[in-house]
Amino acid sequence: MKHGFNVLTKKPAAKDAGEFQTVLDGMKETGKKYYAFQQYRFAPGFIKLQGIIASGVLGRIVAVNMRFGGFSRRWDWQTVHANTAGALLSNGPHYVDWSLALMGM
Repeated sequence: MKHGFNVLTKKPAAKDAGEFQTVLDGMKETGKKYYAFQQYRFAPGFIKLQGIIASGVLGRIVAVNMRFGGFSRRWDWQTVHANTAGALLSNGPHYVDWSLALMGM
């Protein structure tokens, strides 16, 4: 941002709130934008779901219940706690992003 560019990164955006505050400060100082890329936002099933909801065919949506299950073992950098990794930080942000998108945020 300090070099005049908008920034697109992978998640997590920061390892803690203090670190993310530097991102917010950078946006405020430079007027540039910061985006954490969420590739599942573009998954065909999610796009279809958004279209169905937007069509109004289901009526007014008052609640959404999402459940995700399964098990897979990873042996890469994302499983190392020192890298602020693990299943919650690896997969969780996608589900939070879907929830926020479905609420219009």
